[in-house]
Amino acid sequence: MEEESQTLELEDIPGEILLRVFIWLSPLELFRCMLVCSRWNQLLQENIFWRRYSEKKWDFLHPVDERSTTWKRYFKERSVCMSTDLKS
Repeated sequence: MEEESQTLELEDIPGEILLRVFIWLSPLELFRCMLVCSRWNQLLQENIFWRRYSEKKWDFLHPVDERSTTWKRYFKERSVCMSTDLKS
């Protein structure tokens, strides 16, 4: 009996697994990943990902009113504030 070789395609990897990998990347690497394909871009637009990413980066989070902003925007704004504080 011949053994069939199975090839795993990138599209076969579940989104939840990809998000678990993405959480370890730097912000610059994440934004580059958004350019890889529309699926990755869509995954990296999810609000829950940016909340988890922010929680991983900072121990304390200010409450976010999800009706008026997104966690991605929160992450960007806080990152800018933190880098400005470090330069002062």
